[in-house]
Amino acid sequence: MIGCLNIKGTVRGIDGLPIGACESREAIDQALQGIKDTYTNQFTVSAYFDNTVDVVVGYLPAQAEVLGAQALAERLTQPRQQAQPAIEALLQVLEPAQELPRSMETLRAEAQAIDQDQGTLPLLTVCTVEEVTYTQPVEPPVQEVEDSTLLLGEEKVPFPEDGYHGDDIRELAQLFYEQEGEKYLDCDEKTRHDALARFGLDRNIPKMKSDLERYGIHYDQWFFESSLHESGYVADSVQALTDLGYTYEKDGALWLKTSEILAANLRKAGKSEEAIEKLGLKDDVLRRANGFYTYFAADIAYHRNKFAVRGFDKVINIWGADHHGHVARLKGAMDALGLDGENRLDIVLMQLVKLVRDGEVVRMSKRTGKAISLTDLLDEIPVDACRYFFNAKPETQMEFDLGLAVREDSENPVYYVQYAHARICTLLKNLASEGYTVPAASEVDFSLLSGDAEKALIKQLAHYSEVVRLAARDYDPSHINRYLTELAAAFHKFYTVCRIKGEEKPVLLARLKLADAARAVLKNGMVLIGCSAPEKM
Repeated sequence: MIGCLNIKGTVRGIDGLPIGACESREAIDQALQGIKDTYTNQFTVSAYFDNTVDVVVGYLPAQAEVLGAQALAERLTQPRQQAQPAIEALLQVLEPAQELPRSMETLRAEAQAIDQDQGTLPLLTVCTVEEVTYTQPVEPPVQEVEDSTLLLGEEKVPFPEDGYHGDDIRELAQLFYEQEGEKYLDCDEKTRHDALARFGLDRNIPKMKSDLERYGIHYDQWFFESSLHESGYVADSVQALTDLGYTYEKDGALWLKTSEILAANLRKAGKSEEAIEKLGLKDDVLRRANGFYTYFAADIAYHRNKFAVRGFDKVINIWGADHHGHVARLKGAMDALGLDGENRLDIVLMQLVKLVRDGEVVRMSKRTGKAISLTDLLDEIPVDACRYFFNAKPETQMEFDLGLAVREDSENPVYYVQYAHARICTLLKNLASEGYTVPAASEVDFSLLSGDAEKALIKQLAHYSEVVRLAARDYDPSHINRYLTELAAAFHKFYTVCRIKGEEKPVLLARLKLADAARAVLKNGMVLIGCSAPEKM
């Protein structure tokens, strides 16, 4: 959907094109061609305005509208409420009026002569801005979007503005059409939706499973939300809340008394009434006026099923940070059902990952489909590097440097750690060929390990169990990442300053035992975070 920036002002001259170029129809056509190619489905381009502002004008029936091309591009991909910043940005770069190089009448006459074959008047620049308004886009009927855009694969009707815009939707629609033709074009909406859902799930879920297996993730069970609706468990969960007195009806919808539930929990935690009032707590819809249950109702049923039916003692969810407002609400709903959501439901919020290449951010948006899939990422970056880099601290946004992830030097942390492990394995193999094997602890004189580098490595190894405990306590595997990097650094330093081969046997065996202990911990830590520990590189 397209909204329009309507700018009213006074023409001030020609900036986008030199005056001389106006004498050539071909020059004007050449200047407009890129805009025509891009926006021909949205409006008819009549002229090109200020080159620095990148503004075009389109003549629509009974109204001429001026649109900023960049603002228009944003309007095609961003929510409607983000239009105001685009307007303000456009106003900041519009320059005040300057003295016209020719009279307005002369410009009009020349422009009319240039474009007489079209019978339209191209205005060739912007002006003093007297008024700027924003014309809201008209939402197309949902049925029209589904039939024309998705089923027939036409581009005349844009995707819903708040919908997912990925190319995979178009690909699925094309495959569905090739298989089913127009079979579902004239049927009722539910039958068509059910068929589309089955078709998409049958193709997407196997792909998701294979992608996750490639990444090293295996789910023991795939749970379908539809099973909760079909079994009546969503309705049953909502009824359970109603029976407990936690719902009420308003405007034909059924609401959960979320504000009452959360306020009671906050009072138990010692919050004052004034502090609670400032939070502006609100209630949530469970069942819409049309009879359909909300996503929140399904979430409540799903977590109730985990606790009450499948017997989970603790549930740990990992959500995107944009769902932070949902945390207390869901815990509160579990509390209302008597399931102790405050203590049994833990939710870890993860920040979005910023992908960087050569110092430039790789733009992504899951709503507009401008995203990098896991499959695409793994085609470029080794699995170990992905897993290691993604183990960033959950509450902080991380930068995933695509270039760094494939480097084979000490700047790449996963390579640095794996190299330390491989280096020890090579050492053990070489010493074994000379008749030296890793001794039992009882055979080692540890008092010989008295150097600073040896002591530092021993201390680093001793911290491992505490690091694992902290990672489990905080639900934060980055504790282990940082530890492994530090351990690798301690080993590399030890190996540099403490000779092993060629030393007296007691010293050799002691240092060999220490090196093998470092190897074991490096491998254990890498396995814990799902990375490999190669024996040679």
